[in-house]
Amino acid sequence: MILSNDSSEAAKKITQSVVDCTKALMMRFPCHPIYESLEKCLPVKPRMSVVDLILGKSLWQEETRNDVQNILFINEGKVGLTNLGNTCYMNSVLQALVMTRQFCHEVISYKPSADTNANVILRKLQNLFALLLYSKRRTLSPTEVLQASRPSYFTPGQQQDSSEFLCHLLDVMYEQEKSHPPQSDDLEMKILKSTPEEQDVEDMNVESEDRGIKRWITEGDLTEGTPLERKTQSLADFSDGDDLAQTPQLSDSHSDSTDSGIQSVGGEDSSTPNLVHRVFGGESKITYQCAQCDTSSHNTDKFRDLQLCFPEEIQETTEVSVQDLINYYLAPENLTGDNKYRCDKCMKLCDAQRIIKLLRAPAHLILTLKHFHYDTESRLRTKLRHKVRYDEKIQLNVSTPISNETETYQLYAAVVHSGYSMDYGHYFTYASDSKQNWYKFNDSYVYKTPLDEFKSLEPPDTPYILFYEKVTKTEGIYEDDKPELATLSKHIQDLVERDIHAYDEELRKQEEKKKCQRGRHISLLRRNDNSDDENPPPSSCRGAIDMQTNQFLF
Repeated sequence: MILSNDSSEAAKKITQSVVDCTKALMMRFPCHPIYESLEKCLPVKPRMSVVDLILGKSLWQEETRNDVQNILFINEGKVGLTNLGNTCYMNSVLQALVMTRQFCHEVISYKPSADTNANVILRKLQNLFALLLYSKRRTLSPTEVLQASRPSYFTPGQQQDSSEFLCHLLDVMYEQEKSHPPQSDDLEMKILKSTPEEQDVEDMNVESEDRGIKRWITEGDLTEGTPLERKTQSLADFSDGDDLAQTPQLSDSHSDSTDSGIQSVGGEDSSTPNLVHRVFGGESKITYQCAQCDTSSHNTDKFRDLQLCFPEEIQETTEVSVQDLINYYLAPENLTGDNKYRCDKCMKLCDAQRIIKLLRAPAHLILTLKHFHYDTESRLRTKLRHKVRYDEKIQLNVSTPISNETETYQLYAAVVHSGYSMDYGHYFTYASDSKQNWYKFNDSYVYKTPLDEFKSLEPPDTPYILFYEKVTKTEGIYEDDKPELATLSKHIQDLVERDIHAYDEELRKQEEKKKCQRGRHISLLRRNDNSDDENPPPSSCRGAIDMQTNQFLF
């Protein structure tokens, strides 16, 4: 660049502005192959705060259908999702959930209650998932899902946190299903029989005070807590908080301070696990043991994800694996100094130990890697740049009533954040099908890619949410990527049939329009060929004087 060779302040400012605008355009219209080489050639780093301001302004119009039809597309049998204005945070999560076969199968096979106003999000997801599986289109617009699932505190048009959206989506799905249970003859009622090992855990924990699903809600900012707080946060509840209730103390030795700012919120008893919980739900037991009086308190909770933070003593240049972060999460933690435990028996703050044990492993494990820390000066969540090895397989130690067991999990999806701060940037997803073919879902763009592309990611592209599936000894019932359409409800079959018919009709009209345009061009050419006396001869580099030459440039 000529400007980069100019050392004047004016040239430097112009160069920086060009780079900022270039980065903003790359984030707004992502996934072009040239971007990787282009970004390496930028003479200076983009100012992401400026890029965020550019993208935050209402300068971008919603993509129209024609815009989507004209973009470069590689058909790999998967359907993309239109970006409705900085909605990549939602699109990336939805594609990961679609590639979660059990969740996807159960959603599209679900029979909601007769009340059409109930289970709104589940109904919208059901329609979208069905079309993502069976539509012939290149891309779909998730407008209805966005309207039904976007939290009220999410400002339309602004980038949001994909983990917060996933949390909110699953939490609202749970609450809506709890309020309006499915029809008794639903397919899932047959699927949902507990396995023997799950039943053992149920029997062991029958005395638990709350059989409902648990969510964690923090009293402060998720990024500003103590090491204990950061370590204990699970899938946070982002509801309005009207229905939140403080759980009772589990023993005399358990006090509010031991929760480290986290409240456990439970639902009502249910003999049949909820859709969300049976796919993603696990169970854990947290034990606090006072070092002075040796008194222990226990708290059994259900969880939907594990949020893994990086040990403060780990340098960014040191490589850590996902398995290392899991081991750190489950390792006993000494509560000392400013993080002491308030023992009700000793009536004072005491040194203690905190131990987490998993009582039941989820069928699908969601891991959120907290690649950020809160900068009090800029008030932004600055991304950490740790070198992480994203294991294809991980193991969880599970404490059963009889013995300790090890469950193995296989990676099948990952939501990736691209950017230098968690408060802005872009999200896309890598996910595999039942045949271990990997795809990259980047809004409207979907293409097949080797797993090595995911493994070779480097900051600012960092996997944020990892999805693992339990490896079972016997083959499961969700081996296929999608069920036979004929086995689904008439509503779903009709929906897919209407969409296919509408798409075929759109293609037919587009072809007719192209034929008409070609006919007009041919007619115009013939008319000009037969009118030599009306126009002067064309010049050596132009057409006839009264004819627009760019009309024939394609």
